[in-house]
Amino acid sequence: MKATPEQRHTAVWATINDAVVAIDLDGRIVLLNPAAEKLLGCSEADAMGSPVSRFCPEDRHAQQAEVTRRVLEMGSVLDVEDECLTADGCRVPVEITLSRHDDEQGNHIGVTAVLRDITERKRAAEKLRESEERFRAAFDSAQDCVLIWDKDYNYLYAN
Repeated sequence: MKATPEQRHTAVWATINDAVVAIDLDGRIVLLNPAAEKLLGCSEADAMGSPVSRFCPEDRHAQQAEVTRRVLEMGSVLDVEDECLTADGCRVPVEITLSRHDDEQGNHIGVTAVLRDITERKRAAEKLRESEERFRAAFDSAQDCVLIWDKDYNYLYAN
């Protein structure tokens, strides 16, 4: 038996790894996928109709309003690093892409937000920074002369 377009849509929607949240012009959640339920820590039924600000840290509300204004004006905003708030109050670093939705007459009807959890990326960047700090401290405090050069014998670092 061949899958219907609705069955295919449902299957794709359920397997998207990024959180997808649709928001109306009043800032209320009208749709979210299973990845969004997992990221936000609540069911679709619980989130439906909630203000999107519920999942935005209070100190980010002004930035959220500005980004929403830009989306409605320009049509989309890509790859904004920010934080979202889970239902239990935990902050999660995310990368957000937002797109405006228009109806057939060109009237703005809402915004779709795609959120990607970047917790692991942030952890890896912090570990790299710490490692570089340790290297720099050891390199700079070495009692011997230490030189690092590239394959063409151009000096890159010297203590």
